[in-house]
Amino acid sequence: MKRVPVVWRYLVVVVLLGGIMAGAVRIMAFHDTTSRGDSPGATADMSQALAPSATMPSTALPTASVAALTTPSPSPAATATVAPPAPVAAPPPMPTAPGSATPVSATTGTGPDCVDQAGTRLAPGIVPPAPSSSRVESCVFASAALGRVMPYLIFIPPGYDSNPAARYAVLYMLHGVGTGQGGSDTEWNRDGLLAQGDQLMREGAIPPFLIVLPQGDESFWVNQANGGPQWGDYTAHDVVNEIDQHFRTVPDRAHRAIGGLSMGADGALQLALNYPDVFSIAGADSPTLRPYKDMPPFFGDEAYFDAHDPVPLVRDHPDIAKTLQLWIDIGADDPWLPSADAFHQQLLQEGIPHEWHVWPGTHGNEYWIAHLTDYLRFYGQALASCAGCAGG
Repeated sequence: MKRVPVVWRYLVVVVLLGGIMAGAVRIMAFHDTTSRGDSPGATADMSQALAPSATMPSTALPTASVAALTTPSPSPAATATVAPPAPVAAPPPMPTAPGSATPVSATTGTGPDCVDQAGTRLAPGIVPPAPSSSRVESCVFASAALGRVMPYLIFIPPGYDSNPAARYAVLYMLHGVGTGQGGSDTEWNRDGLLAQGDQLMREGAIPPFLIVLPQGDESFWVNQANGGPQWGDYTAHDVVNEIDQHFRTVPDRAHRAIGGLSMGADGALQLALNYPDVFSIAGADSPTLRPYKDMPPFFGDEAYFDAHDPVPLVRDHPDIAKTLQLWIDIGADDPWLPSADAFHQQLLQEGIPHEWHVWPGTHGNEYWIAHLTDYLRFYGQALASCAGCAGG
């Protein structure tokens, strides 16, 4: 058997001593990290996650992912053989709700610097949650003016539920007589007004506001003479109070609009002129204005008619009409065009500002459906100055 040269013996001894010293260093490093409460396994994983590699450059790791990996710094002994990562700026702190230490609910996004609905600036890569969806509620309430329970539909705009501090302007839309079955609070909804409003609001084309569809039968929305049903007080007082009491409105005239089609158009004009402390905006789509001799008996005598019809009301109270934002539209083939045009000319002679539109079409739902966007844009613009309203 050959003898191992002395030089090789010395080399073996040096290698063994080096291994023993390295083990001692590891034991000391482990003791140091465990005495501070750190996890050596997590520290090693962290270093590998943050270290640049040949297959994934350090810039490929999103800032949000880097922030999610933040842990206590490892000891020098544990990271002595790991290449240091590129510097990563610490993300700004999560914004908090006003008066609270709780972070505002948010989801990770890819957008730039963002601002939530309250004006709180969000960290880069953070976007606020989507607003709540719209919905339509069918309700009933007891009307003091009519002495009966009355139904209505109400459109709750997108964002209403997710923005509980916001208050909203209100649009009241009145139906027409209908075809053989009397008017219905569902007419505007069947025509697609609420669906179109939802779309325009979600697109940001108009501000969010409440839309109320009350029931008016064939009443012309007027207080009827000789002790008859008080449909005007019901609409302007009972319905409005019902909405103000149960929904987050701005309860003043500047933040209320009223509109309608056919009979509802006449009613909207009459109610805005007779209750100017309640409404500041009125829209009349295809009004059916007519002389006293052609009115239903519940308009009483001519003096009573003059106090409850738009034409004599504007003649006798032009000062009130000038406080309103007015809209009138009608089809070019509508049989009521002559009387509507006469009213338009009356407004011009009195110097009363208003919008006037004559579009192709006749007197029917097809015409009104074609102009839902026009109507909603008018009300959206008229209500856009709503101080304190959502989107205003």
